[in-house]
Amino acid sequence: MKNFLAVSFILLAFGACDKMEALKNKAKAKVEEQKKAATTSPVPEPPSALPVAAGGSNSAVLARVNGKEITDAEVTERVKNSLKKLESQIFDIKKRGLDDLVEESLLGEAAKKRNLSIDDLLKEEVDKKIVDPTDAELKQYYESMKPRLGNQPYDKIKDQLARQLKSMKQGSVYNSYMDSLRADAKVEILMERPRVEVSVDDDPSQGPKDAPIVLIEFSEFQCPFCKKTRPTIRQILDTYKDKVHYVFRDFPLSFHKNAPKAAQAANCAGDQGKYWEMNDKLFENQQALDIENLKKYAGELKLNTSKFNECLDSDKFAAEIAKDEQDGESVGVSGTPAYFINGIFLSGARPFEAFKEVIDDELARGK
Repeated sequence: MKNFLAVSFILLAFGACDKMEALKNKAKAKVEEQKKAATTSPVPEPPSALPVAAGGSNSAVLARVNGKEITDAEVTERVKNSLKKLESQIFDIKKRGLDDLVEESLLGEAAKKRNLSIDDLLKEEVDKKIVDPTDAELKQYYESMKPRLGNQPYDKIKDQLARQLKSMKQGSVYNSYMDSLRADAKVEILMERPRVEVSVDDDPSQGPKDAPIVLIEFSEFQCPFCKKTRPTIRQILDTYKDKVHYVFRDFPLSFHKNAPKAAQAANCAGDQGKYWEMNDKLFENQQALDIENLKKYAGELKLNTSKFNECLDSDKFAAEIAKDEQDGESVGVSGTPAYFINGIFLSGARPFEAFKEVIDDELARGK
């Protein structure tokens, strides 16, 4: 029996169900759109939201202050981090639109072959294959989600849980059906993800250096979202093994006062061959990262505490950490966690599926 209790899968299933409903609505509206297209003049393209500088040059003058010119190049340099993030966000939005159109096309062809509407096709291939969740599934789901549900009595929310589980199953069946349509069709996705050159520097890493996938994380030890992604990173390394080279780069945020020293502590432990042990220890004890505790953790890891304390007190790795920050800022990092998969930017605590999609695409490109 499939485990329907993973929160990340819940989110994915709900997303798929929403998408299916949207496709049904699109199918119903399509006939009306085609009728209008026959009698309506084409709508002209709207002007670009980002005006092109005169002459197409980034040296174009955008403003003057008491005769001093401010150029497009200066403005671009000032906001380059935001622009790089925006490129990634624009891609994500367009990719979702592309996926919708691909699915709509596949469903349209499948429906036509069977002389059905898309709505009726989905009823046959998805809706009719959904069974109500069993009492065992409902109780298992309830127990796993009880803290999030405010410990409400099972009988009070049983019907709500049943609707959620049924929706999850619907999403799973829909995704499986779409996978089968894709497998039987020739679908080529030519849209390229934006990517940037990101140095691995000489930072701590796991996995073979010649692996086809280089996953770089900019992170820090006081960030709760960085801690949240530790199981996801472990899942990636366990799943892809020798196909991923994972690099951890420091990016302590200014409002986390203990983060810079914690980053140094991990690197000082690395001097004694226990970087990853200290990395784990710091995330596990995220609320206790003052100097006294950092030195205590060194003892717990059986490090030479005299050497560790000397390393930490001397700020031996301060310049190295500052270099990580500069490198991160140069490629658009402004918060943590931030990830680059072969130069493709992913921001925030993403679920495993978000990483898997990019990694699988990159592995397919390399074949």
